[in-house]
Amino acid sequence: MTNNVYIEEALKQRLPWRQRFALAAAAAALSVTVYVGAEYYRFRNSDDDHRQVFLPTWFHYNKTKWRYPQGISYFDGDAPPPLDAEFPDHVRYLALAEMGHAQPLRAQLRALGHRPPWALTPQTHQVWVESKGPTVCGPSITFSKQAPRVQWRWRVKPVNGYDIELGELVMETTAAASAPTSARWGYCGASAVPYNVKFASSYLVDDDARCGVRCHGRVDFDHFALSGGAKITSLIVNLPSAEYTVVP
Repeated sequence: MTNNVYIEEALKQRLPWRQRFALAAAAAALSVTVYVGAEYYRFRNSDDDHRQVFLPTWFHYNKTKWRYPQGISYFDGDAPPPLDAEFPDHVRYLALAEMGHAQPLRAQLRALGHRPPWALTPQTHQVWVESKGPTVCGPSITFSKQAPRVQWRWRVKPVNGYDIELGELVMETTAAASAPTSARWGYCGASAVPYNVKFASSYLVDDDARCGVRCHGRVDFDHFALSGGAKITSLIVNLPSAEYTVVP
């Protein structure tokens, strides 16, 4: 039997899926190693002080959530000002204000024995980071000619044009870099960043289990000085007789 026959017989036999997976993973790892090594070699022979290499690993077609505030560090650009310890109180006060404007709701609560001013007893409060659109994520390797010479971090890149806006945003705000962080965000327009900081809270009216309140919203960093940036986008009150949508 000739060598060609041996090769043909070998090709006809399918490899087990584990071996195929191992071969694919090894080929991918080898390609990444060669690519990173080539970039590092080019960097060592250039006049650049730093160079960043991004390796796309995973694509998210839909909006993706991350923990706050860790999720913000995955994106490029300056971080927004942190939420203060009173942020949950800001949300609660806004919810009370919205409820006070709903006359039918006021009448129903009065019928249940709840007269204003009401007290909202907090039940749950969550804050998270959510991308505005599709993203691609993966490790980012930064080469430097000063210590530390190699740094690694996980990065998230938007694929719907926000990355271009963000790049222009950082360039335009270079002159304001010495200003406080909150002032820089008010100056440059935080709405251009590729993510939202969202929250969800639930309460009981006057600690009455019959009267539940659910609200969702986001942080408006363009108006951070107003109510801590809290902006309610949905507010629903559940009563024994009906469900009231105060903020649609």
